[in-house]
Amino acid sequence: MRRRFFVSIIVTVGLILLTSYARPARRQNRAARPTARQAARLALRITLGSGDREARDWSGKLAPSAGRVVRLEGWQFALDDRIQGSTWQAASKKPVVSRANNPATPPLVEPLGILPVGVEAVVEAPEAARLNVETRQGNFAVALDTLRYGSPLEFLDGAARVERQPVSESLGSAELEDDQPTIAVTRDGTVWVAWIGYRNQSDEIFARPFREGAWSAPVRVSPRPGDYFRVGLAEDAGGRLWAVWSAQEDGNWDLRARALERGTWGPVSRLTDNPAPDIFPSLAAGKDGRLALAWMSFRAGQSDVYLKTWDGSRWSPEVRISESRASDWEPSVAVDSKGTAWVAWDSYDRGSYNILLRSVAGEHVGEIVRVTDSPRYHARASVAVDALDRPWVAWEESKANWGKDYGYLATATPWRRLEVAHDDGAPADGRRSRGAADVPPAPRAARRQSGSNLGAAARAQLRPDRERRRLGGWRPLEHVSHRLFGRRLGAAGPLRRFGRSELLAR
Repeated sequence: MRRRFFVSIIVTVGLILLTSYARPARRQNRAARPTARQAARLALRITLGSGDREARDWSGKLAPSAGRVVRLEGWQFALDDRIQGSTWQAASKKPVVSRANNPATPPLVEPLGILPVGVEAVVEAPEAARLNVETRQGNFAVALDTLRYGSPLEFLDGAARVERQPVSESLGSAELEDDQPTIAVTRDGTVWVAWIGYRNQSDEIFARPFREGAWSAPVRVSPRPGDYFRVGLAEDAGGRLWAVWSAQEDGNWDLRARALERGTWGPVSRLTDNPAPDIFPSLAAGKDGRLALAWMSFRAGQSDVYLKTWDGSRWSPEVRISESRASDWEPSVAVDSKGTAWVAWDSYDRGSYNILLRSVAGEHVGEIVRVTDSPRYHARASVAVDALDRPWVAWEESKANWGKDYGYLATATPWRRLEVAHDDGAPADGRRSRGAADVPPAPRAARRQSGSNLGAAARAQLRPDRERRRLGGWRPLEHVSHRLFGRRLGAAGPLRRFGRSELLAR
C-alpha cells in the first residue's frame, strides 16, 4: 500500500510566472505597486531561539503598527506549542530523536543542539509600517520596508531572526489529501497547477488555472477515481494543455494522457503497455510546442529511463535514455530553445546514487554526463534550461549509504540538502565553448557547502558562489535548500538570477 501524507499544495504567488525560457516576454496587465499609504501583503518568518544552549520559553505576540495580521502559523512547533490569534506559546527545545527498536542500534554520538522555534506570518500593512514583536525573552520592532529576500535581520543579540518570504496560498481542498503538484505556464500567460487528491481510498487528479490575477475553481482531470501517481503538464503547439500521469489498473502501472482543448478535456489515451510499472512521468514543452515526456520503466528486472516526444499529431516511439545495468530512477526533462530535450536522473551505476544528464536532439542522443560522481547519496534530480540554453540540475544529497536498510548502525545525525549545478559553456581556461551541447563528459568536482543542520530540521540558505570560479564547464552556483521538518518542506525565497521565476513547493 502506498503511503499517503496530507500535504497542502503551496504556490508562491508572484513567483510562479516563469514563462518559457526562450519565449519573448509578453506584456501583462499588472496592478500598480502599492504606495506607502496603501496596504500590501507581506510574508515573513520569525525564528526564535537561535543559538540557545538550553530550552527557553519564546511565547509572545506580534502586531503591525498599521494594518492587520492575515495569517499566523507555527514553525517547528511541538505538540504542546500553539497559536491563538496573533499570539503563540512555544519554546526552543532539544530535538526528538527517533531510533529503531533494535538492541543492536548504537546511540548517537554527535551532540544535538537546541532547536529554535518560530512563527510564519502574513501581514497586510503599509510599506512604512513596523511590526512589533513581544516575547518572554525580549521585545523588538521590524520596519517592513527593510525586509529583503535572502537577507534575514537579527535581533536580541542574534537569538531572533526575521526574514521575508513569498506570500503563498493553499490551492487544495480541506476535504482531500493533496500531493504531488506540478506547474506549467501556457503561451497566453495562464499558470496551471495540477496535483493528486486522495479521499475515500481513491485518487483523483485536479488542475487549477491562474489568469488575470485570480485562481479559477479546480477542475477534475482524471475521468474517474482510481489509483494514480504523479502528473505532468505542458502546452503543445496547438494550444492544447496535456496532462500525463501514471495509473494502476489490473495490477500494473502505465502512462495515460489527456488534453484540454477549447475548454474541454478530450479522451484518455494510453502511452505505454509495458507489463511492468511505468511511473514518474515528467513532461516539458519546447519553444515550438513539441513535447518531451520522460519516465521510469521497469523491464528485465531493473528500472530504466525512457523518452518519447509529441509533434502535434502523434507520439514518437520510445527511446531508452539510461544505459546502466543497475537501476535508474525518477527522471526530469526540460527542452531548450533549439528543441533539444535534456533528461536528468539518478543512477545506481557504480554502487551509489549519482546524477546523470543526457541530451536528445531529434534522432541524435548525446553522451551521458555525470553531474555528480561520489559515494554520497544523490537523488531526485530536477532539470531546467535558462534563456542561454544552459541546463541547470538540482538534486537532493546526503551522506554515503543514506537510506540503506542497515542504517540502524548509523551513529551520526542524518542530514539532507539540495544542490544546484549548471553548465556555463566555459572550459577550465575560461574560454567559452560552442554552447550547452558541449557539456564536458567529466565535470570537475564541485565545491560543496551545507547549511547548518539542527537535528531533524535541516536548514540551509540560497547562496551565490562568491568566488565564481570556472570549474571546467559545470560549476556550483547556488545552494537551494528549503526547511525540512519531518515530511514538511517549508517555503524558500525566490530565485531571482534570471528575473521571472516559478516556485512550487509541497
